[in-house]
Amino acid sequence: MPTDPKQISRQDAPYAGASFALLTKHGKERAITPRFAAALGATIAVTDAFDTDTLGTFTREIPRFGNQLDAARKKAELAIKLTGCPLGLGSEGSFIPGPFGLGSLNLEVITLVDRHRNLVITGAVRQPGHHASGTFETWDALAAFAGKAKFPTHALVLRPDDENHPHIRKGLTDHGALRAAYDECLALAKAGAVFAESDLRAHLNPTRTENIGAACDDLIARMMRACPACDAPGFGLARLESGLPCSWCGEPTNDWKAEEFHCVACPHIESKPRTDRHKADPGFCPHCNP
Repeated sequence: MPTDPKQISRQDAPYAGASFALLTKHGKERAITPRFAAALGATIAVTDAFDTDTLGTFTREIPRFGNQLDAARKKAELAIKLTGCPLGLGSEGSFIPGPFGLGSLNLEVITLVDRHRNLVITGAVRQPGHHASGTFETWDALAAFAGKAKFPTHALVLRPDDENHPHIRKGLTDHGALRAAYDECLALAKAGAVFAESDLRAHLNPTRTENIGAACDDLIARMMRACPACDAPGFGLARLESGLPCSWCGEPTNDWKAEEFHCVACPHIESKPRTDRHKADPGFCPHCNP
């Protein structure tokens, strides 16, 4: 039978009162520092001595370094290198279309690289994000879009013609700057239109900042959860195991039946059966709903 992972109290937490290094040029410390202070009494040393945009930009002019986890870990390792602190934090976000093409989902990860213990612990969330875009031939149409896109609290990016034009105006946060950027981009547009999208950098997208905070909460929870086998911090949910039986035919479905927890230091794995339901909706069944 699986045993419950040990929740570590704040006073006994291996990271209580520790100092962490965070590499960011987009104000992510506003979401991270208060949470580490409240949960662990920890401090965050922020560095911007490396341009993280060279590891990838949301506006696509620079491709991302590796996958999302690679980029987050790279930032954490750079934070260690730049500050000399053995505990480095790195954050990386991505956006995908929401269910049925409605809205967007924001996947945020934040990774701790611990040189003392030779551990890598990652927290993550997938939550509704704010990422709007469109192409506009008139100022009135763009202004109407801006109102729906949470402007000016959420900044906008403009380009001539389409999302791949090399001329970019980022970080637009007031109507005067937006109008000037629109006129500038329209003058350069061959198709007579301007492409607009949400600026997804954390300091200019409050919705994303909230999601970074939620990912930070998940990381801290993992840091305070010990492996039942080796007592290392970081024991946490790694994947969902599919195969919940169909309520009609009883065959395994694509719905999940158990949570699988992994240790980041040893091979220990535990599977915890789902408790909120024991049968799946037939809509998940490849036999009843092929």
